[in-house]
Amino acid sequence: MPDKFFAANPGISYWRIDSEECPEAKKNFDVERVPTITILRKGAVAARKVGLMNPREMAEFYRSA
Repeated sequence: MPDKFFAANPGISYWRIDSEECPEAKKNFDVERVPTITILRKGAVAARKVGLMNPREMAEFYRSA
């Protein structure tokens, strides 16, 4: 789960968007399925992955973006 990853990496900013409360966000971020993790670097999408990840997978995904 991302919560454990972010708790272990407090220097990383993140936003969680509820797609039912804010459906326009899904469209704006080109999200078709949830959960979708999108990494932004310098204002651009650097990586995107659909599906759940454990903390180790999330750390590797973040490093590789």
